[in-house]
Amino acid sequence: MKQRPIFINVADINECDESTSGCEHICNNTQGSVTCACFSGFVYNSTSKQCKQGMPCKL
Repeated sequence: MKQRPIFINVADINECDESTSGCEHICNNTQGSVTCACFSGFVYNSTSKQCKQGMPCKL
């Protein structure tokens, strides 16, 4: 007997609106997650989700 997949429609929670994203400056809601960004002149640290003033080093 072949089994059929079960599909469940789950609404995405906007973590940016819920203030649970942890983003310091800019929060962009994505399906099932968020991405954080910083204002111009700041560098984003993805580990801490914090923005530090300064420009990234170019190698």
